[in-house]
Amino acid sequence: MNKPDKNTIASPFHKYLDLTPDGDLLNSLRSINETTLTILKGVPKEKEDFKYEADKWTLKKVICHLIASEIYFCDLAIRLTKEDSEKALTYPLDKYDVGENSQKSLAEISKDFMATRKATIQFFQDFDPKLMDNIYTINGNDYSPIGIGYIIMGHELHHMNIIQEKYLN
Repeated sequence: MNKPDKNTIASPFHKYLDLTPDGDLLNSLRSINETTLTILKGVPKEKEDFKYEADKWTLKKVICHLIASEIYFCDLAIRLTKEDSEKALTYPLDKYDVGENSQKSLAEISKDFMATRKATIQFFQDFDPKLMDNIYTINGNDYSPIGIGYIIMGHELHHMNIIQEKYLN
């Protein structure tokens, strides 16, 4: 399950694909998740609810957003392969409700993130390989299940770059 071409995902997500490493999806998801969890373990308590601008999310809300996004994208991959793409919803990444989980500690949210990633890896590991590269159209945009896996990874990398640059410096 190697990095797909950009034509397997909608253009708004190309920036995420550009951030991902070449190589196997499952190994990369594991490796990047370990890096993310290491960074999160080092976050000082006083930074957990920090916002670098008044209209931005707290660091905890960013991680909650990653969890919710990952769940959504796995659901989308299932819908694609079940020929249920006409029921797939559009996803406003910048406005997605991160819910009340941000009231938890960062340590608790990190455990939720780890559990979500473990499920995502299992999901893609068990995915029918014959369906991974198929391209499906939703709202005029093309997607493949493998492309969605790389969107998940690139989305995490995007937000972790922001966390390191804006929240932890």
